[in-house]
Amino acid sequence: MESVVFRYRCRDIEPQDICFIQRTISQFYGKGRSHISRALCKAWGWMQPNGKLKEYAARDLLLRL
Repeated sequence: MESVVFRYRCRDIEPQDICFIQRTISQFYGKGRSHISRALCKAWGWMQPNGKLKEYAARDLLLRL
């Protein structure tokens, strides 16, 4: 079982998630933080009940890391 780095908004952030975040940042670095946060939301299925992406949550997670 992988160790959990920390828990954020009902999601266990594990080492492979950190690697995914790093790859996503590298891939979209030139497009800015909003694009990176949208990419994370889409990959993880982070959606609000109204169907919009949880972009604020993704940006907050990136800041906390």
